Amino acid sequence: MQFSHIIVFFPKHNLILCKLLPQLSKYISFCILYISLFKVVIRTEMESTKSAVLASKTIKLAKFTTLRKWSIWSLISAMPIALSACFYSNDNTQNKENIIDANTLLNPTFVRKDVKTSSTQNQSYSILIHRADKRLEVFDSQGVRLWNTAIGIGAGGLKEKKNMADLITPTGNLTVDLILYKKPEYNKIARNNVERFAKNALFSDFVTEQQGLAKLYKNMISLDFDGNGSPDRAYGDGYIGLTSNTVITGPKMSTFQGKPYWFSIALHGTPQPKNIGQANSGGCVHLDSTSLQQLIEKGWIKLGTSVKIIN
Repeated sequence: MQFSHIIVFFPKHNLILCKLLPQLSKYISFCILYISLFKVVIRTEMESTKSAVLASKTIKLAKFTTLRKWSIWSLISAMPIALSACFYSNDNTQNKENIIDANTLLNPTFVRKDVKTSSTQNQSYSILIHRADKRLEVFDSQGVRLWNTAIGIGAGGLKEKKNMADLITPTGNLTVDLILYKKPEYNKIARNNVERFAKNALFSDFVTEQQGLAKLYKNMISLDFDGNGSPDRAYGDGYIGLTSNTVITGPKMSTFQGKPYWFSIALHGTPQPKNIGQANSGGCVHLDSTSLQQLIEKGWIKLGTSVKIIN
């Protein structure tokens, strides 16, 4: 049976046989060299004894023949030992490493099992708002800017905010304390807000349960601020309430036309796309639907997220 047939007959051992070939070649070369040197020595010895007696020469030739046969059979019998050395020398000590490498090559997902993927829900982000440029930027925890979008600001211009009626978007450091969204599973409210309003019979149902927050958002988009007899949907697809110890942000829970709603400085949607890039709001920051979706669904905005507003 030819060596190529062995490879075909044992396909699962191809990797081992391929690795065996270099060492096998080395041992075969050594054997050939050994036999060649042996023949040279014997030939020299025979030439130096040409003048000897025929009987002695006959004896030497008999010894040579016997010795040659013994040497050949010794080399043949030693071949399995050499092959065993190929199998069980260095390769035996590296067997586990070779198996891992083979699995890695044949199954790329083997490596990926230990790779930990990061989630935006476990990372922190910050928001920077430029009033003059009417632009919002998102930064990661390393200060790298990830994203930016156009916004609308308050109709009161770039002044210092004095009260909730001046239509000015305030500057300063704020944090997110409420998230209301068209998809109720994203709704969140800060614990201190719950503690503050849960004791109020008028507001408690809107802040103590997840369903309450959905009801609160429904109230807010049904309000008729302009008095035309139909809901304004003034907050678009979502509302992100802001709070601060140093900036005027509003009373939070309040009522309009007898309906409870959240009244504070906020980032929120708008039913009028033309408001983006303009100063038309009552003091809040306007966002289009796509930007609002990015901020909330990507997890860039969470309770406690820092929002800094500058000129």
